[in-house]
Amino acid sequence: LTKHSYEAFAKNTLIQPEVLLEISRLHSVGKSVPEICRLAYLKYYAENREEIQKEEVYVIRDFMDGMLERGIRLNCLMDLRQYSSTSQLLMDRSLVEYHADTQSQPIIHYLIIGEDGEVSEYVSEPMNHVLGGIFVKEFILFFGESLQYYVVEAGEGEGKLTQSGTIQRSEMLGEELP
Repeated sequence: LTKHSYEAFAKNTLIQPEVLLEISRLHSVGKSVPEICRLAYLKYYAENREEIQKEEVYVIRDFMDGMLERGIRLNCLMDLRQYSSTSQLLMDRSLVEYHADTQSQPIIHYLIIGEDGEVSEYVSEPMNHVLGGIFVKEFILFFGESLQYYVVEAGEGEGKLTQSGTIQRSEMLGEELP
């Protein structure tokens, strides 16, 4: 179960329906569900929200609340925040998520552009290792602000640019725009 869940979560392989059913069954009988299984379950339903039925909502809520209580913030959790009873912990958050080797030391370089066009200075900070080679940097953006960033993996000599992007907060809904 954990092997299949790890492959689905960390390596983006397809998770078999039987694995999802077993995770749900373990939860329903009060058994301990390994964290990687909970994450694979949440990731699957974040990517396949149209498949969420009443039975899954209870499992998703329990798994989500547990992750958020432990301070785990990932993009797949952001996509399911409406199912969490503690969703207020995510409401004003924007995340940059980066996947790398667990021994990596990714550094995010970013600046914030205000609604009025004012640009902050570039800031460089290490990204937080959440688990299994997933690194996250959390931001609070106000309506109309955008964040421009790039990620460099620290290594021998100069680092290498590996990811870049922009996150913007929409004025009307307060949601992230790609």
